[in-house]
Amino acid sequence: MNQRATSCTSSGIKKLLAKAYVWLGDAEPEWQFTAQNPPALTSRERINSSHTEKSSMVREALQGAGIDEPMDRVLLGQTHGGPQWSRVEWAQQLLLHAYTHSNTKHSAPILTAIAFVNWWEGRGSKAHQFLQLALEAS
Repeated sequence: MNQRATSCTSSGIKKLLAKAYVWLGDAEPEWQFTAQNPPALTSRERINSSHTEKSSMVREALQGAGIDEPMDRVLLGQTHGGPQWSRVEWAQQLLLHAYTHSNTKHSAPILTAIAFVNWWEGRGSKAHQFLQLALEAS
């Protein structure tokens, strides 16, 4: 897959942007990207792609867990059924994984969610520590 773009600057000098993708495997090429869906190459594109993947992962996890309630009711523990602690533990692991891969600038919401889970489980001191980290990150 090759892409080219040209543009003229104010001084009339043409700039050329060329992107080329090379398959390095021994087998037949298997591309998940197309000209309409190119891979993320710049820092900004990679950050946006990472956030999109994390959002999809969290959305799929909630749907797979059978949670069909408004998020505010879930966060405040006001759901119709009791918590399924194995899923809560899995969600906490997912949040910790997201935190380890997040930029400090974007970690406050993740740390706050981890604090909520600790608070639900009766670990107020640990929840307080995560909230302190969230405040420092924001």
